[in-house]
Amino acid sequence: MSGKTLNKKQNYISSVEDKLKYAINNGDAKIEKNKIGNRKGLRNVLTIGDKSYQYNPKNITKILTSKLNKLTKTDKYKATNEIKRIYNSIRLRNSLKSYAIKNKATITNVKSAFNSYVNSYSITNIKLKNLKGLSYIKYQYETLRPFLIRSPNMKLLISVFIILEHIIEDENGNFERIETYIKETRSRRYEIYNTTDLQETLNNASADIELQIFNAKFEKSNLKITGIDKIVVNYDRFNPTRGGSYIKLPEHIALKNACINIKKGR
Repeated sequence: MSGKTLNKKQNYISSVEDKLKYAINNGDAKIEKNKIGNRKGLRNVLTIGDKSYQYNPKNITKILTSKLNKLTKTDKYKATNEIKRIYNSIRLRNSLKSYAIKNKATITNVKSAFNSYVNSYSITNIKLKNLKGLSYIKYQYETLRPFLIRSPNMKLLISVFIILEHIIEDENGNFERIETYIKETRSRRYEIYNTTDLQETLNNASADIELQIFNAKFEKSNLKITGIDKIVVNYDRFNPTRGGSYIKLPEHIALKNACINIKKGR
């Protein structure tokens, strides 16, 4: 790993540049412009203790790197670096939280468009561009999990309404207007038996739907995907042992007494 060291205990990466900044801020090193020998002009010189080193920020020598490693091989430096890592982590987390609140979608219970699905809700106000809004699908675990716990075995169908734009040009090829269309794309029906299945299904559903959209080849019709209007999640109980019509076994099979053929009694 060039120019960087990895502390396995602290689990952080510290670059030579970071170590140099720490040494300068701590008063252990300083950068000055001095004349070196008979060379013309002033040169950047890094002074550590009573020794000076020629300093080029674009090409830090191995000797200088070794000196900085020794200088910062202290518990104080490690603690400073760990505080910096935690601070940056908190800043990143807060930034993501702020972004999520700003771009928060609206979830509303709706009547399912499919007779075989009793429960349905829609995700609207999706501000993410293009197909990035599909990322909302994998975060529906906490919404669907209570239903799955109450009613083991669940079927799931997801409808995504994508926004398509068609640029209309006049006979001279000049821009005239933009026409907008909404196109529905449905996932396949997922059969879910436990919470592990649910999480895996949600993780894979967005990729499945994106593949369907890609295979539709809207660009061949000069249609551009600009966003997602809404996502509708349809779900209901799923009975994996549902029965069908009774069919009498052929006599040559029935005589073997090797098959169970259930017939519902009156």
